[in-house]
Amino acid sequence: MEDRKNLKKPLKNGSVYFLIAKFHSVSEVYVGFLGAVFGFSVFLAPIMFPVIRDKLRLVPSLYYVFDEVTKLNTVVVVVVLTPALLVSVIQAVGLSKGFPGGWDIREKGMLPTAKEVIEYELFPTSRGEEFIFLLWVVLKFFGVVVWTFPFVFLAYFMRIWEFK
Repeated sequence: MEDRKNLKKPLKNGSVYFLIAKFHSVSEVYVGFLGAVFGFSVFLAPIMFPVIRDKLRLVPSLYYVFDEVTKLNTVVVVVVLTPALLVSVIQAVGLSKGFPGGWDIREKGMLPTAKEVIEYELFPTSRGEEFIFLLWVVLKFFGVVVWTFPFVFLAYFMRIWEFK
């Protein structure tokens, strides 16, 4: 077994990183489900049911999001590009500095899951690793956005057919 004394100790708030990873490992399925429910109720249901669209018009900010997203305007481009850019930044920085705990992105070919972070204790030991870990956390929260994409694209095509 490795000599634990020679390993770097995690930063002072290492327990916070453990709690964040634990929260992500437990809530991954629920976050995806909430994203799917949000995608259906805000983007697809108003296209399918005019009554829901009329109720949605009573909330101007939500109706604006519905209108922009189902037309695939600028808002959608930003929402789609943000997670893609975050993945690029994490991988670029991760390839040069390494993911916390010695996770080699080049060898594994992907970022670790929350369960792997806990299992292999991939917590940051330096400021560079802390930056990568926090970007990874932000990326995990974009899981909600990913589950809305199928409903957005379906609503977009249904909206095209509606206006012809």
